[in-house]
Amino acid sequence: MRFPKALRDPLAHLVVAAVSDPTHAAPLWAFRNFCRLALHSEGGSVPDRALDALPQPPWMAPSVAGEALKESPLVAPVGGGRLVLASVFARYLPAVAQQVETYWAAAQAFAEQGGARRAGLAGALECGAALYNAGL
Repeated sequence: MRFPKALRDPLAHLVVAAVSDPTHAAPLWAFRNFCRLALHSEGGSVPDRALDALPQPPWMAPSVAGEALKESPLVAPVGGGRLVLASVFARYLPAVAQQVETYWAAAQAFAEQGGARRAGLAGALECGAALYNAGL
């Protein structure tokens, strides 16, 4: 499934931020957990405090995940401290959740393996993203 460009760009931004400096991967980590929780919640809404309660990977800089995610155009507040996938993207939630798992696995590999291997993975991801966005 091809996502609309308005969805691909913010997702790409989260991935680039995470692989550029894995210690600052909180927005991608938060979005991954948001998607996981949204898939299993009524109406796809998730309390932002639920994101803050999840243990973060030891290599990631401590952050308030709910706050990191609120800055993203991918989610929208619905009141009562709850977030949902932005309405224009809501129908893509299952596919977005699957894609974010792939992105998170890559970011985690960058953080855990580092060095030359990280550079190679980053180059491959960048090339793949360019081809995907070009529609090839």
